[in-house]
Amino acid sequence: MKTLTPYLTFAGNCEEALQFYQQALSGEIVSLERFGESSFNVEESHMQLVRHAVFEFEDDTVFAADDPSFEVDPNKRSTVKMCLGLGDDYLAAKYFTNLSQAGTIQTPLH
Repeated sequence: MKTLTPYLTFAGNCEEALQFYQQALSGEIVSLERFGESSFNVEESHMQLVRHAVFEFEDDTVFAADDPSFEVDPNKRSTVKMCLGLGDDYLAAKYFTNLSQAGTIQTPLH
């Protein structure tokens, strides 16, 4: 199944935003992992930031996370990224290669 999932990135207020969306959209925070719960080496100040969250409402899903780099660049704003799920390794590699030619790779294809 092919999906296109919005990925919201926040400057340290991801959990607060998701709680707002939960109330406003009658949705559910399905999962929420903090940087401190992951195997990543992060600064102490980032341990409580959201590494990855899944929010669902109606038939829609949104991914969200905090971006610790907002501390380095205070002018950085929250962003929206898209997560393309294909369920097919060949198509994933093909689309990744095509999109990489005109974009900036932030997360390599694993």
